[in-house]
Amino acid sequence: MGMAKQDPVSEPDTTKTKVFVGGLAWETTSVTLERYFEQFGEIVEAVVIVNRFNGRSKGYGFVTYQDSAAAEKATGEPNPVIDGRRTNCVMAAQGAKKRHPNSRYYKPAFYVVYGQPPYGYPAEYGYQPVMCVPGNNYPPAMMYEPPPMAYPEEDGQAA
Repeated sequence: MGMAKQDPVSEPDTTKTKVFVGGLAWETTSVTLERYFEQFGEIVEAVVIVNRFNGRSKGYGFVTYQDSAAAEKATGEPNPVIDGRRTNCVMAAQGAKKRHPNSRYYKPAFYVVYGQPPYGYPAEYGYQPVMCVPGNNYPPAMMYEPPPMAYPEEDGQAA
């Protein structure tokens, strides 16, 4: 027979107690972050996000408070100075700002250039009216596409 599904351990709701801190100095540690933000209230967790390969700070972190009033106080000063660097503080639930479609991840692989030849060169020099110029900024999702996977059908039969 089938196994009973267990409910995942429910995480406490941090929508009103978790603060995002961006623009941190590379030297800022979780301890430094906690020391600065404990002035606003009791901290449950303070963590600086680091690169898992080299351990270097990614320049941002999160502070989770016991209550929402402390988190609101912490975000009251939107640009605190931590380790000599001006940072930014917002409620983490607000989420990251949406990327503009023209940001570096949305540029096309090839740029189609229409129109006249470069300034100063007459059209008689053989310039094509349309040319494709390769770009070197492929979005990460397009660099590798895994092969399609064959899954067994729902009734347990082989595909």
